[in-house]
Amino acid sequence: MLPLKLTVPKEITMTKKIILASTSKYRQALLKRVGIAAECVRPDYDETPVEGLKPAELVAYHAQNKAQAVVQKRMALDALVIGSDQGLVFGDALIGKPGTVERAVEQLMRFAGNQCELVTALYVYDTCAKKAWTHTDVTVLKFAALDERAIRAYVAWDMPLDCAGSFKIESRGPELFDAVVTQDPTAIEGLPLMALCRILRTIT
Repeated sequence: MLPLKLTVPKEITMTKKIILASTSKYRQALLKRVGIAAECVRPDYDETPVEGLKPAELVAYHAQNKAQAVVQKRMALDALVIGSDQGLVFGDALIGKPGTVERAVEQLMRFAGNQCELVTALYVYDTCAKKAWTHTDVTVLKFAALDERAIRAYVAWDMPLDCAGSFKIESRGPELFDAVVTQDPTAIEGLPLMALCRILRTIT
């Protein structure tokens, strides 16, 4: 039997300009994976915690405000602005990016043998129609009971210092887990492409 050949479009054609409210290389790579051409704009937004919001609500709040910060920069432009944010929920706490090797090791040592939730929020705003679409993905992560030596070896290899939760699922991150339960694997990498593509299909 001959192998099935699939033709994948090089670029999703949109009548509107698409702007990603982020300069994250991970999110840029995800958009390119499905052929979405987007301008990347750094949002002028301070991700300060907001009292009264649960961790998942705070992630969604940041995704919306990142997008709206870019909308304010480009008010006259007819565009779709994509905002996204991500955080790891451990207990009742929202865990961010480690920033240093020691903090990455410390985070992963805390997670070892435990279960966390990775929350990834998506916010898409149409600047002309003044309409917004939202989506929040929750992935359950069951961390393996690794010792410090194994964790330090992983951190030294992947250097996940700019990743929420201190891991890169697209690289050697899977060795940290016993199980990962998700509806969209791309959400773990920083942007839920299934939800994004579904939203874009309703607009085109």
